[in-house]
Amino acid sequence: MIRERARHVPTPMPFPQRARAHERILSAGLIVGPTAFISAWLLSGAVTPGYSPTRDHISDLAAIDAPTRTLMNAGFAAFAISVGAAAVPARRFLGEPAALVLGANALLTVGIMLAPLGRSEHGDVAHGALAGLGYLALAAMAPSAAPTIIKRRRRLGLASVGVGVASMACLGLSLIRPEAGFWQRAGITVTDAWLITMGLLAVTGADRGRA
Repeated sequence: MIRERARHVPTPMPFPQRARAHERILSAGLIVGPTAFISAWLLSGAVTPGYSPTRDHISDLAAIDAPTRTLMNAGFAAFAISVGAAAVPARRFLGEPAALVLGANALLTVGIMLAPLGRSEHGDVAHGALAGLGYLALAAMAPSAAPTIIKRRRRLGLASVGVGVASMACLGLSLIRPEAGFWQRAGITVTDAWLITMGLLAVTGADRGRA
C-alpha cells in the first residue's frame, strides 16, 4: 500500500498578517479619515475670529455662512470616504458588527455635511438629528469591535470598551455643560485615536498574538 502523505493544513492567521495589499490600503482609511477631520476642525477654529473651541460646536465651522465651510466639508468628506472604505476589510479584524457601525457612521457623516446649520429651521433640526446619530455610531465603534479584538488581544479589547464609555460620557457632558465644544471634541478625539490605532495595527501587521 502506498502511504498517503499527511496533508499540511496551514493555521489561519489574524487579518493583519495575511492581509492583501489592497486590504491594507483600504485599512489606512482608519488613519487618514480621522486625521483629516481633526486637522480640518483644528485649522478652521484657529482661523475663525471669535470662535471658541471650548464653547462652540464643530458644526458651526461648516454652517452655511461660515467662512471655513469648504475646509470643514473637505474634512467631513475625507472622513466619510476613508472610514467607509476601511469598513470593508474591517470585517475581518474588527468583526462584522464594527464594520457595519463604521459604514453607518460614514453615511451619517455625509448626511451631516449635506444638512449644514443655517439653511432653515427644519434643516437645523435635521442636522441635529444626524449629528446625534453620527456621534452615537462613533461612540459604538470601539465597543462593537471589542468581542472580536479580545480574542487576540485581551487588554486591547477591554480598552475598546473603555473608549466607548469615555466617548458616551463626553457626549453627556456636552449636553449639560457650558464647555460643549470641549466635551464634543474630547469624545470624538478619543474614538478617533482608537480608529487610528486600529488602522496602524492593520496596515503594519503589528497585531501578533495575545496580550
